[in-house]
Amino acid sequence: MFAWAVTGSPFVDLDSDEVLVCVFLFMIYFFLPRHLQVSIVDESDELYSRNRETTVALMSHGVMSFKTCSWNVWVLAPYIAHLTGQQYPPAGHTEPKAFTQACEHWFLSQILIAIGSHTTL
Repeated sequence: MFAWAVTGSPFVDLDSDEVLVCVFLFMIYFFLPRHLQVSIVDESDELYSRNRETTVALMSHGVMSFKTCSWNVWVLAPYIAHLTGQQYPPAGHTEPKAFTQACEHWFLSQILIAIGSHTTL
């Protein structure tokens, strides 16, 4: 599902020699055939959003930025840090019971939102 969210296609063969999965804070583009890029970013990353106020608002809600045309996703370091600073389980709530559950829920939610925003089944 993650590849679907990043590429916009449910039919990407990530085992193909034509696809290279990369996790970098920056990327050198000229030597890669086709790549799926995952960037861990903070509020200063201009590729996430060019508007500073929009960036702060979206990041405070944990909104990852998916660019399916270029196979890029920007994962939010500040939101992950926010999740690590929470007390689990939160007072008055039954879920999540641990950081890993909170992080997995957030990540899956972002993937499903991305797929739903560019896919019609």
